[in-house]
Amino acid sequence: MFKIIGGTVVYGFALYGLVRFLQKGNDRFDE
Repeated sequence: MFKIIGGTVVYGFALYGLVRFLQKGNDRFDE
């Protein structure tokens, strides 16, 4: 059970990082 929760946290953190990276790229592109 902990392994499933840990995997979900890691996946969510990676997805969050990807979104932040894309947003930063879009902001730089707009400028």
